[in-house]
Amino acid sequence: MTGFNLIECEIVPEEGAYLSSNGDASHFGINTVNGIGPYLARCRFAAAGDDSVNVYGMGFPLYDSDVEAVTGRWALTDTLMTLVDPATGTIRWESECVKAEPGPEKQFRLFGADPVPAGLVSHASLKTRPLTRQELTDRSTGALRVPADPDTLYRYGISGPGTVITECEFPSNRNNGITIQSPNALIDSCTIGNMVNGIRAGGFLTWREGPPPYNLTIRNCTVRECRTLLETGYLTTRNGNAQCRPIRALTVENNRFEGKGELSFDNVEGLTFRNNRMDGSGRILLKNVGEAEIAGNTVFGAPLPPDRIVKANRAAAAAKPEPVWPVRADLKGGLAKAGTWRGEAGGLRNSGEGFETLYVEQYSALKELKLKASFRFADRRGRAGLRVIEHVGVPDNGYYFLLDGETGEFIAESRSRSNGNWKVNRVFLKKKLELREVNTMEVEAHSSRVAVSVNGHEVWRGGAPLPTLFRSGFAAFDAPVAVKALSIAGGGRPGGVLAFGDSITHHCRWQDELGKLAGVRIGNGGMACDDTVHARKRLESDVIALRPELVLILLGTNNSSVPQAVEDLKYIVGRLRDEKIGVVVCTLLPRPRPERVREINRALVDWCRKSGIPLHDWYEVLNDGSGGMKKEYGGGVHPNAAGVKAMARSFVADPEINGLITEYGSENGERTDK
Repeated sequence: MTGFNLIECEIVPEEGAYLSSNGDASHFGINTVNGIGPYLARCRFAAAGDDSVNVYGMGFPLYDSDVEAVTGRWALTDTLMTLVDPATGTIRWESECVKAEPGPEKQFRLFGADPVPAGLVSHASLKTRPLTRQELTDRSTGALRVPADPDTLYRYGISGPGTVITECEFPSNRNNGITIQSPNALIDSCTIGNMVNGIRAGGFLTWREGPPPYNLTIRNCTVRECRTLLETGYLTTRNGNAQCRPIRALTVENNRFEGKGELSFDNVEGLTFRNNRMDGSGRILLKNVGEAEIAGNTVFGAPLPPDRIVKANRAAAAAKPEPVWPVRADLKGGLAKAGTWRGEAGGLRNSGEGFETLYVEQYSALKELKLKASFRFADRRGRAGLRVIEHVGVPDNGYYFLLDGETGEFIAESRSRSNGNWKVNRVFLKKKLELREVNTMEVEAHSSRVAVSVNGHEVWRGGAPLPTLFRSGFAAFDAPVAVKALSIAGGGRPGGVLAFGDSITHHCRWQDELGKLAGVRIGNGGMACDDTVHARKRLESDVIALRPELVLILLGTNNSSVPQAVEDLKYIVGRLRDEKIGVVVCTLLPRPRPERVREINRALVDWCRKSGIPLHDWYEVLNDGSGGMKKEYGGGVHPNAAGVKAMARSFVADPEINGLITEYGSENGERTDK
């Protein structure tokens, strides 16, 4: 249903009836191409069996995903795709759909403008099928238990934008007066009363209703005698409110709230609560609310007293600390060079022949990055700019943000190099710019999101597969340039729990699943292809400088020498304990040709037990009986989604280890340096 108008309509019980409807009086599940929300004016819906009005965008389960595309049920380009974890409300991926290819059973491969991240949960990864409508009902009532749900795919552009509900009356429902889950919506001059929730912004991930709305205005309304007068938040499949911040830019002004009911704002970014009249004893609850303006409100005509505002704020309890920047380099020091560079007027000048780069000399996998370069094309040819690199195993593969000296174009692309040969894997953006004599480019990478600015104006924002500081920096392709200024910084969020490892940590991200189960934030200190020798090189910058309270170590599967692996792990553990940082050592996972792994594990188990070091044994959890990994958990070196879940469950089931994690971890949410 889309673009539907209801004007001066009435839905009330028939004579002698208790309810006017078994469910919602009006229910708008938007899933059509234009996706416009409904317009309701001067309507009266009374005694509905559920909500008076429910407006939302219909989500669909993720069928499958790979490095190029996700597979869903609909095909629609030029709209924003949003993948949400229904168990926590975490937004896993957002990207514009640029192409759709039809597949079997009304499924489509959907290609985004941004790369598809690893670790998405789909029916294919879970080896399940979509639930029927009845099964969804049974699951929501508890009659059906579902071990895990795939991520839900929503479309922002067709989720009911422009919904208007004005001059309506909604008395005496069994549940909500208005449930609104659509962007750019207005609720104006409505009267709502005598029900559970007067107005609910946000809804039910259990029913695949969404996505999280933004730019919602509620004004000139009267809401009275409800258990909760106004509530925000999303109910997840774990029967708790989502831990992300789903509601953005919420304005509540010039309303009248009557009775004992509370106003509960949960997970809001950008709240304006202004000039409202509260004629009752209810409180204003703020839970995980950022950037709130509360002004001009009254209680029975007097100014709203501060004690009526209760900040039960998870954001305060689990606030994301500001990043620290242990590794820095600039033209004055700390840089490594590839190509031919010479000093020139306080800067550096290259030869302009082939590929030349400047990057941080310190080996590091820090994932919060700030890069800034000011440079001049000495000759208007070639391309130059900044790059962020994936990991040590592919030292030139990553994202390149380049200016073309001849055409003035800005190009955002992913590149790789093998045997000296360059390949452009994907071009995300080409945009003509007016270049200056000296151009300044800035790149900031946070939590798999990258933003690029040129000469003070943002030109590209998108996702990247967890780039690292390793060899990220300035790059030139056949471009003679004079670099006037260059600064590179790598950082991370201090405190909490940090996972220190190789690709199983970096890209399989078992710690994310563990964090969800344990309710803690766990940072990603992984570097794909790392062995213990390389890990030692970045121990000080990537771990100790961040001052975590607990480090979970999974290292050694890439080592060729057993004695070297054991020696390095003992050093790493000893160094952390010297710094009074808690440690948990994890046994290596089963893999093909497991003899070396078995030997390392035997040495670790023996040493940890004798030294009193907490150890968690994953080997036996994933072992197929012959030393390899069980096929259902991946069958190779890297665990699949089911394997990651098994790892997390075994961790939580270990009372000693789980106790350490919950003791040292911050409450709710994940670290953002992942």
